[in-house]
Amino acid sequence: MRGLRISLGDGAPWDGIPRTPGGYLLRVGPGQRDVDLFEEAAADGRRALALGDPARACEELDRALSLWRGTFLEGLPLPDALDRWAGRLEERRWHAEEDYAQALIAEDRCPEAVLRMRGLVERRPLRQGAWLHLMQGLFRGGDVAGALEAHRRAREVLVRETGLEPGPDLNSLHQHILGQRPVPAPATLAPVVPRPRQLPPVTAGFVGRDAEIAALDSSLGSRPGGPGTAVITAVSGMAGVGKTALVPGQAIACRLLARADSRLGDLGAAESRLRRSLALYADLGDATGQAQTLHNYIELCYMAGRPAEALRHGDEALRLYRLSGNRDGEARTLNAIGWLHATEGDYEQAIDSCSQALERQRHAGDRNGQAATLDSLGFAYHHLARHDHAVASYEEAVALFRASADRYHEAETLVRLGETLRARGDTRQAEEVWHRAAAIFDALRDPEADAVRERLALIREP
Repeated sequence: MRGLRISLGDGAPWDGIPRTPGGYLLRVGPGQRDVDLFEEAAADGRRALALGDPARACEELDRALSLWRGTFLEGLPLPDALDRWAGRLEERRWHAEEDYAQALIAEDRCPEAVLRMRGLVERRPLRQGAWLHLMQGLFRGGDVAGALEAHRRAREVLVRETGLEPGPDLNSLHQHILGQRPVPAPATLAPVVPRPRQLPPVTAGFVGRDAEIAALDSSLGSRPGGPGTAVITAVSGMAGVGKTALVPGQAIACRLLARADSRLGDLGAAESRLRRSLALYADLGDATGQAQTLHNYIELCYMAGRPAEALRHGDEALRLYRLSGNRDGEARTLNAIGWLHATEGDYEQAIDSCSQALERQRHAGDRNGQAATLDSLGFAYHHLARHDHAVASYEEAVALFRASADRYHEAETLVRLGETLRARGDTRQAEEVWHRAAAIFDALRDPEADAVRERLALIREP
């Protein structure tokens, strides 16, 4: 036991295993269990996805899912209550997998999303969300036939096992794919035409380029002019030597390191890396890469208290997404722009931008995007005292968050819905939705539950 305590205490005996009259007791505090770390990272990933930041969502969801090793409590005899809890935790794992796939697709990492969703539909063939993201990954990766085959298999399994047809999301995507499928030529079938891309997939590794990679990697951490100074690196050479595959990886690395810098509070370093990422993508003519980096810039400027600059970056990201035909990115950026306008008090402009985003998200069947945008619309309508519109927006957002099992954002939106109901004079309804929000936060063990109960205490005061 002493050896175990020392190993857990990094050289000094750990006091988390005290001796008791009946033996030993293991004391584990909040945040020390893998399940706590998983739920925190998964919630952060969902929040980033809803806010239109798929790069951060990928980072958080990868961290959450990497904590899993096989099936939870597999092979152990469990009492009914613990067995039900284990089942709920497994369900949250599958939701995190689906969220991760959605974030990967938004980051144009379709092969990774397809690989993960193929594994998930094999293990859980009745999960329509997994089939949906598998179809999206295949279609956006250029495999139209594979996406249609995935729908056929999903329908076959669902009808055989449940007697039900696929839901509206799967069928809507199926119809969308059919409408964009290449038209057969006479007596033969036209080849499948992949979605246009500026760049090839990022290469996993290079052979014979150790010196070049080392030079680029070392430059990522160097800022000879101090924080905030952009370092420009040129990659030259004859055609076919691998420039086009080498540079995108460095551009992506800059973006990821910028995210890490932002989380550590080093906004100067983050901005320097984002500038370099923009320069690399600009040299490659990659409009989507530039737009994604500018979207990261929006968040950075918002954190730094530079809303006007954030809006300028948003307008440029919007132009680039439209140039590259990226409708998902366009919708996410419109919502981000709308939220910036709302936080600056320009509520009418916020409603205009968010309404455009919502139209595109409805057309694409993006339920998570719709929920986030409806929440933004509710916020803007509330501050214009257009309470009926705000309530309608919030209620639809709540329904969409609930349908996608995003409990955290469901609760957050219920809190804002309660504020609007109270402002409209519907005190009893406000109290009801705040009770619902507190119950969800309690189930998630989120401290926001206490803040909601404070609202309930105030609403009961004479």
